[in-house]
Amino acid sequence: MTIAEFISSQDERWERHLMLTRHDFYHLPEYVSLTAKHEKGTPVAFYAEIGQSAFLVPLLIRKIPASLGAPDDWYDATTPYGYPAPLLIPPDNPYCLEKFLESFREVGAKSGIITAFFRLHPLLSLPLETLAKYGTLVQHGETVYIDLSLSIEEIEAQRRKDCKKDIRKLMREGFQAKINDWVSGSFDQIVKLPQGDFSLAGWTTWLRQKLPDAVLMTYQNQQNQAILLKVFAVNKPRPDVAIALGSSDYLYSGWEGQLKRTELPQEAISATGKAKLSIWAFDLQQQQAQLIDSRWIQPTE
Repeated sequence: MTIAEFISSQDERWERHLMLTRHDFYHLPEYVSLTAKHEKGTPVAFYAEIGQSAFLVPLLIRKIPASLGAPDDWYDATTPYGYPAPLLIPPDNPYCLEKFLESFREVGAKSGIITAFFRLHPLLSLPLETLAKYGTLVQHGETVYIDLSLSIEEIEAQRRKDCKKDIRKLMREGFQAKINDWVSGSFDQIVKLPQGDFSLAGWTTWLRQKLPDAVLMTYQNQQNQAILLKVFAVNKPRPDVAIALGSSDYLYSGWEGQLKRTELPQEAISATGKAKLSIWAFDLQQQQAQLIDSRWIQPTE
């Protein structure tokens, strides 16, 4: 039986397809849903099956602007920003790819999609000859990568002479390259709920390409001491952070939770009626907590 249809980001087939093949974080439904808010589109994936083969491509569906004089039921489809290339199982089967692209054209036409733009992935290749039968292939610059499995000496040997010259010049001028074992994050959401409670959210990292074991929330008492109030797990999807930091290691760097008004002691409230909350990244193995951010809230009217 052949299946070919657009599916939502909640469809379990999306996650299942990703489990069965190599993919990037650009293919995650959370990422596509996030970019949809910024690119003004509807997040979907085109999913198709033929026997043991399957095909999925993340897409944003957008209405053709009225200024172009297009009918109201015309749309375009584009993969979101990044490298969310179509994922084919198995990846090197041109016959199945051709069948899937034909199905996409037919299903898309029935849905009012008149044009589609697919971004490809430099490391997840597809049969280009087959793709060329269904559209125009455009080479947009080159992708430069470094094989980190090589030794430092082998990597340095690959540098061009002019690059080495520029590095030596910078060193003579006093420039230094350092690896920064930093902790970063943000306390970026405080929403006061109708009953007086608060919905809180943010993100945090610990050192290089590592997440903390938890986020500690403290309040400041009258003696300016930080008193532990809540503990939140660091496991919420934050594709925006992963994009900003350039690594899928930070995809689940988010935290969130609620603070009930009754959980905030009186000593946390200052003379102005405000309370200072701080979040700390906590590493269990090192038994260390690093301050991330602080915010003031108004628990009373």
